[in-house]
Amino acid sequence: FGSRRYSDSTSAMATLDEGTLTKLNEVFAKMDKDDSKMIDFEEAVSFWGKNFAKVNAKAMFTEVVNASEGCNSVIRQGDWVSFWEQVKQHGYSDESICEELENIMNGESWVDWLDGRNASSTSMAPKDVTPAQRQANRLQQATVDKLNEVFSSMDKDGSDQIDFDEAVNFWGKNFAKVNARAMFTEVVEASGSGAVIRRHDWIEFWHQVKKHDYSDEQIIEELDNIMNGESWVDWLDEKTPGNTKPA
Repeated sequence: FGSRRYSDSTSAMATLDEGTLTKLNEVFAKMDKDDSKMIDFEEAVSFWGKNFAKVNAKAMFTEVVNASEGCNSVIRQGDWVSFWEQVKQHGYSDESICEELENIMNGESWVDWLDGRNASSTSMAPKDVTPAQRQANRLQQATVDKLNEVFSSMDKDGSDQIDFDEAVNFWGKNFAKVNARAMFTEVVEASGSGAVIRRHDWIEFWHQVKKHDYSDEQIIEELDNIMNGESWVDWLDEKTPGNTKPA
């Protein structure tokens, strides 16, 4: 496999705290399903297990070992730890690294550490993100609570995922299918009878909305509108699918 993009033979490697190493080993073990002490591309795809799975896996492999999809691409445990030592050397604290590892464990998208882009959506991703900006991009707890409320209102069978028919039923008015299709297209880039939105897809989408310069207050306001049966707003182009006029 290729060399790491952070490689710098002239600098001493930053030392990670014991708590950070423990979290790194926890995330690695969760991806390493066959306990081979290495992660292959398919294991990484399986770990994310949602839309953008291959994009996230490819972004991780590209940064950690400068390789992506292919049968010979693997991340060994030493590569994994060494990469995060380089991240710390690049100015990130152990606290920031542990927080991001927790986000990865929760199924959030891989963040490209060299340029601060979120791998899953290049059109919505901010550039040159500092640790402080990364923290600012997190959703407030009140926003997460409202997101869970809306999700549960759509998830009528309590399966922790929303299928297309549940979304249509939620709107239950004219443009119901149009709104459902627009929501599915944006959140998981799919629509129709086989598509589902899982809770972590839902939360991750709204993380991306906030990174696109929307405030928590604006997001909560829009979620209230959705709860009241108003049309889904296409966040990338700000059009309301049930109405050709801008939202």
